[in-house]
Amino acid sequence: MRLADDLRAYDEARRRLGLRESDLALSTPGRGSIRAWAEWTTALPGAVLNWVPYQLPGWIVRRFTRTPDEHATYKVMASLVLFPAWWALEGVLAWRLGGAMMALAALVAAPALGYVALRARDRRRLGPRPPAPASSEETALRRTRAGLVRQVQDVVGAGPW
Repeated sequence: MRLADDLRAYDEARRRLGLRESDLALSTPGRGSIRAWAEWTTALPGAVLNWVPYQLPGWIVRRFTRTPDEHATYKVMASLVLFPAWWALEGVLAWRLGGAMMALAALVAAPALGYVALRARDRRRLGPRPPAPASSEETALRRTRAGLVRQVQDVVGAGPW
């Protein structure tokens, strides 16, 4: 029960300081830049292939909605039509330019790379905030977090499985 109490106290202290878990997590040196490079080399084509159907629902919503609660509904409805239609249009264009295999590649790549682009955008938008000067409380909280991570790993490693 001590570990559960320690985790609860840590979480309360983190919330009191207005910090997210990702603000306190330490990344492994070197891995972040390689991961970012790999992510953006696949996200960029996805963003390019899906830019029009991603933006178009927003344009439509701004023009035709009257109340704020309609925005999400109209965006979802427009996206359900626009994305598949756009991917079909890209497939037809790829067919004309490169044949059946190119069309198949475009029809598979556009949705998959669009998903990667969306995940990369969300990760960048929701990722760790830029580091601010750490207070003594935050530094202590980081140390507490590191100790709790070790305790959880010990418990998991010593489990009955």
